[in-house]
Amino acid sequence: MIAAMEDVRKSAEYADKSVLAACHTYGGDPYQPDVPLDYAMGVSTYPYVNFDFQTGVGNNGYNNNVSNIKQAIDKSLSADAGAGISVGMEVAGNKLVARVTVKAARSGSFRVGAWVLEDGLTGTQLNNGMKGDYDFNTHNNVIRHVNSRYSGSDYSGHEVGALAAGGTGEHLFTMTLDESWVVKNCHVIFFVTELVDKGYAVTN
Repeated sequence: MIAAMEDVRKSAEYADKSVLAACHTYGGDPYQPDVPLDYAMGVSTYPYVNFDFQTGVGNNGYNNNVSNIKQAIDKSLSADAGAGISVGMEVAGNKLVARVTVKAARSGSFRVGAWVLEDGLTGTQLNNGMKGDYDFNTHNNVIRHVNSRYSGSDYSGHEVGALAAGGTGEHLFTMTLDESWVVKNCHVIFFVTELVDKGYAVTN
C-alpha cells in the first residue's frame, strides 16, 4: 500500500492532487497519534486508506491498490469544494497559533480541523515481499497531533456553523508542539468538512 501511494502521488498525473496524513496505529506503533483515529475512521484491517472521512481502500495487491487510489482521488476531485479556506499562522518556539477563515461556496454546515504532521521519522517496518527502491523505514507525514475533535470519537472538526453561500466563519487554533518533535520537520494540514448524507466529509 505504501509503495502504491508513493507511486501514485509522485506520478505526473497525480502529483499535488492529494494530501497525505499517515496514521500509525497498529500493534502499539510508537508513532501513533494522541487520539484513536483508527477507531474514529472505522478502520478494522491494515493497511487501509481513508479518503475525505468517507470512503476507504483496503489492501488488494500493488496493481489494484494503485488503481483504487487513483479512482478515489478522481472521485474526490470530481466534486466541487463546498467552501474555501484561508489560514494565518504563527509559530513561536513550540507554540502555534492559527486563525482559520472559511467561506462557503454554497449553503451548508461546516467544521474545521488542524493536524500536525512530522517528516523524517525512522522505524523498521515489515512489508510482504514488496520489491523496488522504496524506503519503508523512513516515515513522513506522520500524524503527531489532532486538533479536530468535535465530540466523543468524532474528529470531523470544530463547529463553524451553518453558513449561507458567500458567508464566512472563523476558528482560532492554539497548539503546543511536543518537545520531542523536530519542529523544522513538522507541518500542519488544515481542512474544512461539510455535512453530507454520511456525516461530515472533507470538502477542502
